[in-house]
Amino acid sequence: SPAHAEFILVAVAGMFCYTIGYPLFLLVSLFRAKSSLHNTKHPEHEHVKMQLGSFYWHYDTRSWFFESIAICYKMIMVGALGIVFPGPIQLFLAFLVALTYLCLLLRVAPYKRNVHNRLSFACNGAICATFLLALLRAVDQHARGVDSSWEIREDLFDTVLLFILV
Repeated sequence: SPAHAEFILVAVAGMFCYTIGYPLFLLVSLFRAKSSLHNTKHPEHEHVKMQLGSFYWHYDTRSWFFESIAICYKMIMVGALGIVFPGPIQLFLAFLVALTYLCLLLRVAPYKRNVHNRLSFACNGAICATFLLALLRAVDQHARGVDSSWEIREDLFDTVLLFILV
């Protein structure tokens, strides 16, 4: 119906504006205030810190933009991959996105403290390992011709959890 088409158009426009607009707005805001982000002697420093401090304060001075990348990564992992048909393709794409972000974390090391860089790398490495194990299971089931049920057996879940914690 025409009313339904209008609602779909509004929903798609809203998703586009939010997923592209929010990180872009944050990036532009941080870029415009770049000179005062970490400069405590700048007259606008306190004002900028109150407005945008939670988006840049824990990052190194050269990585003031990284929160926009982190937001895009999360939106891709939660939103964009949710519309891909569930199965091995979705797992493969999730693994590629997570691996790309992991390599970016390793290359940029965006946090002020090295312990935060290591922790972020370890957590995202665990996410990559989880997607890789799920992908291997899906490929194995497909190769054996098993009806792929996406229920996770308890022993497999325990193994993955033990791997992540170690």
